[in-house]
Amino acid sequence: MGIQDIEQKYCSQGDTSARHNPKKYFYSGMGSFLIDESGTKHLDMQMYNSAANFGYRHPMFESSLLNQMETLPSLSGEYMCEAQVLLAEKICLYMEEKYGVKGRVHFSVGGAQAVDDALKIFAASTGTKDVFTFEGAYHGRTMAASSISSSYRYHRQFGSVVDTYRIPFPCCYRCPYEKEQCSCNFYCIHQFKRLFESEYYGIYQHIPKAYVYRAFFAEPLLGRGGYVLPPMDYYKELHKVLHEHNIYLVFDEIQMGFYRTGKMWAFENFEVVPDMFTFGKSITNGLWPLSGLWAREEIISPEKWPCGSSHSTFSGNPIAMALGMTAMKITSSPEFQKTIVKNSHIFKDIIMQLKRDYQIIGRCDCLGMAAGVEIVDEVSGRPNPELAHKVVNLALTKPVTLGNTNYGLILSLGGLFENTFTLSPCTIMSESELELFDKLIRHYLETALKK
Repeated sequence: MGIQDIEQKYCSQGDTSARHNPKKYFYSGMGSFLIDESGTKHLDMQMYNSAANFGYRHPMFESSLLNQMETLPSLSGEYMCEAQVLLAEKICLYMEEKYGVKGRVHFSVGGAQAVDDALKIFAASTGTKDVFTFEGAYHGRTMAASSISSSYRYHRQFGSVVDTYRIPFPCCYRCPYEKEQCSCNFYCIHQFKRLFESEYYGIYQHIPKAYVYRAFFAEPLLGRGGYVLPPMDYYKELHKVLHEHNIYLVFDEIQMGFYRTGKMWAFENFEVVPDMFTFGKSITNGLWPLSGLWAREEIISPEKWPCGSSHSTFSGNPIAMALGMTAMKITSSPEFQKTIVKNSHIFKDIIMQLKRDYQIIGRCDCLGMAAGVEIVDEVSGRPNPELAHKVVNLALTKPVTLGNTNYGLILSLGGLFENTFTLSPCTIMSESELELFDKLIRHYLETALKK
């Protein structure tokens, strides 16, 4: 039997690999590229779902991993390694020195587990686990994280272990309230604020004060929902309402953290400081499962969050911590800081020019090295998932020869209608690679339109 036949017979079909038929195999990777069995170099514009922010086989991460393997490769979470303490310190000092807020870090494995821990800390602090979230949100696929993710498919079979009140995400391109951004005066915020005007809206009792939902879990940019960028003042206005009612603001930075949006944390683009945020994925450049959360001292103090409150066998893994320290070292370097600013400008220019050149491109949101590009019907402007899927399939299966090299393009689809390219390329890709992306995406768009 060939490898495809063996996979069909013995592997679970419950993951997402079946999106491609036949399933796509890769055999090596370097920098911004994945290489398949034919030797075709695929420019990866989703980089491991934004986990490999610094490219495949980055030499500093490889060196860090190998060095740690030779000294202390594993350790029970009951014990500590120095890198774990120093990594927590770096994250906490960043918040303390930049925003004057003291807090602590709790490590975990996997983004969904970090979300679960955030829900536990929130419940321990408030006595309730019920939360506000956004329509279109994605926070993971554990039982609890699935509950606060918006897709019914994620929790249809398992029920919902967290009561969630979902409000529309502020997408001004396709406003759920059918308003215009230039004149709406944050109508969406007013709609949220009105929920607290009467107990008959079902979330609040005025005397004595009692709330059903005591936290708002939010992605700074809607991730799986299409890399949607809210108005830049939206979170400041939302935070005012939350602060008035003593409701925690919790940001999910698992996909957008570590300079995906041009800043260390995506929430920094919106001039708000949350009560808690989760992180993961690119903290180890995708080489080792590590996630965690930062929370304000008053929420996560040992009195509120004592020994044994939550634990994972692998949460203190020394390799993961060494890789996390490497990510902090890279991102704090002047060279990286210059590169992320330069690349963000070039990337945005490419995305905006594409929108000008192709009528099938609708919403284009771009922040740092994250972009949501919607494919629409050029006449009606309605979402066109069929065309979007055609582009993805062509880019994955029909290489382009440039010079002596065959190239493909890896695109990922998201959005409420599965018609949006969610682009998260390597943050340190070269200018020539950015130019290559421009050539390839234009080729595949034009090829799809001809068919």
